[in-house]
Amino acid sequence: AIRTHPKCTHRCEIVPGMGLLKSFSDKKNPEPRYAATVFGDMTTPGGDAIDYACARLYRDQPNPLHVSPTVKYHHGGPDPLAGVSIYNARSPRAHWHYISYGFSDLYGAQDAESESGYGFELTFRLADESAMTGGNPPLWPVTMMQNLARYVFETGNIFGQGHHFDANGPITNDTGTRLRAVGFTLDPDLGEIETPYGRLAFLQILGLTTADLSDAMAWQGKKFFKLLMSTFPKGVTIMDRDSLRADPDLSLKIVDGQDRDGSNLGAAFLNALDFIDIPLTVVLERKAAQDLRNFLSRRLPRGEAFTLLGPTKAIQFSLASFDDVIINNENFAQIQLSHDTFEGIQQELGNLTGDVQIGPILWRVI
Repeated sequence: AIRTHPKCTHRCEIVPGMGLLKSFSDKKNPEPRYAATVFGDMTTPGGDAIDYACARLYRDQPNPLHVSPTVKYHHGGPDPLAGVSIYNARSPRAHWHYISYGFSDLYGAQDAESESGYGFELTFRLADESAMTGGNPPLWPVTMMQNLARYVFETGNIFGQGHHFDANGPITNDTGTRLRAVGFTLDPDLGEIETPYGRLAFLQILGLTTADLSDAMAWQGKKFFKLLMSTFPKGVTIMDRDSLRADPDLSLKIVDGQDRDGSNLGAAFLNALDFIDIPLTVVLERKAAQDLRNFLSRRLPRGEAFTLLGPTKAIQFSLASFDDVIINNENFAQIQLSHDTFEGIQQELGNLTGDVQIGPILWRVI
């Protein structure tokens, strides 16, 4: 599937890709490698700033459950985050509130800058009635956060408001959930804070279905997530929920928003992308072809280009009065599509695997 590049220089929405992980679920290690620790064991100036923000919100919970890796990352352990605190919340419905420690600078490892570490910590709200009846919080969200942290620490690609991320599978194997992706928005309670080592934002993870992800990409992430949070207050993730599209009224709002605003997704990564000159042949996977068709439909009619980025090659598409292809340095193609070719792509691309000629391009869908 298409994934966007978080260092993209286009003025566009970006979506870090999965890259390193097949899914958020840890099938080989179903029992997380964590231990409950005493809250406050990890006393550091950066950690204290997070503690203080949480204490203002949860005055009745001075000693929340704090889950830490049994082997620390700097001692060779696989989990980058120093820990995750878990609170129980009543409003707007009973849920667990998970808050990470470790994306920001906890220890003063960097000089004081405008942002602390990567500039954010992650939060997640999981609907669960047992949160208010003495139950134990599930630990799979901790695994999910550690997997996201591993991606960030190993690639340097970061998350931000409006970003979304395909998990390439259910976000957990513990339930029969339809949620197979996540989005990121500002936590409505924790927001942003200043720490001794710079500013950080608490980015809340939102569970998304495949249809939600497609709608967010075809629209604008921030606007889609605003609609989602108006439907599910505070963005509490409900594991058995359906896509927003399942509600006719919400479906109309999504379509209206996409038609009105278009997509600000201007560039995307592909696991597999190639092109061959004379005749121009573009090789990509079927799901990527379907995604590309949708992205082009939201960008090109508005006079906005769209770029595919592969491991070694890139292709930029734009709409023009005639078809034209320019190859630069054998690894960058600029393709201008006539209106007829554009319409042909909308009708045919991604429907089947195999070769299909549309205008000047032979598409090889694998």
